[in-house]
Amino acid sequence: MAKKWQSAGYMEWLAFFAVSVLGFGSSFYWIKLAVRELSALELVAYRSTISATFLWLIVYLLRIPLPKSWQLVAKVLLAGVVGGALPNSLISWAEAYVDSSVAGILISLSPILTALFSLLLIGPKELSISKVFGMFLGFGGVYIMLAPEYSTMASHMLPELAIILAAVCYSLFGVFAKLHFSKEHPIALAAISATASATVMISAALLQQGSLSLPNDINTWIAVLWIGIITSALSQILVYHLVRTWGPARLSLITYIMPVVAVILGVGFLGEQLTWPSLYGGGLIMLSIYCASRKSPFRRSFEQKTEATNDLQ
Repeated sequence: MAKKWQSAGYMEWLAFFAVSVLGFGSSFYWIKLAVRELSALELVAYRSTISATFLWLIVYLLRIPLPKSWQLVAKVLLAGVVGGALPNSLISWAEAYVDSSVAGILISLSPILTALFSLLLIGPKELSISKVFGMFLGFGGVYIMLAPEYSTMASHMLPELAIILAAVCYSLFGVFAKLHFSKEHPIALAAISATASATVMISAALLQQGSLSLPNDINTWIAVLWIGIITSALSQILVYHLVRTWGPARLSLITYIMPVVAVILGVGFLGEQLTWPSLYGGGLIMLSIYCASRKSPFRRSFEQKTEATNDLQ
């Protein structure tokens, strides 16, 4: 039983780092490349459509059951807009004006917001002293990384506020998913929510622009495909799974890895400046993940006793 638990834990950590690094962490780099040629609405419309197509193909091939309740489907559609279309549009628009590393840093406000929404909507059982300490430690790391940007914030205030609003959307989505989607198949949920996001964004792009333009640059195509398949489809599946197993507060630690990845890619491939505060803040963020993921001795002892009792039964 213990080996089975440990194996599942390793798989969850593997999913966590896949989402943090390959998925959401690298997305700021790919978005920065894509918005050089595409508008924010076009980018989100394309990524949502690719994601929905990919996910429905998986649903068909694996014969994944869909939710039978129309009320639940309506909630998933709402989650697709609040947790997908809206924040993705805000970030894509903002990255036309701010560095990808800044976007990655600002989105890291999500854990603090998630902790607040979890406390208000779920209750104190979702939190612990170690999680709260880890979250505020991570916020301190974000503050250190963001400090050099304060002098330029006045000229980019609106885009940065847009990214903060996206963080609010992601936080609400995490708590909402925990409350309503804990018993449904994550791939089915992801397919439905991606479809809602694609429908809304295609409609919005057509209303504003009249038509959608296709990319001409191969790098833009790579960026759109990566964001659509890796970031929007595969990562969303893993997120739904981690929401059920870890809860929204612990899952929000993904956003502490994201700024580190965003800074590395921004500096290495986009020519953005690396500063010592970024290094110090990144180290503090990694420490926060360790602290927030630890279980208290009392809780660990209780789980071991419960596991032993289940083995005897």
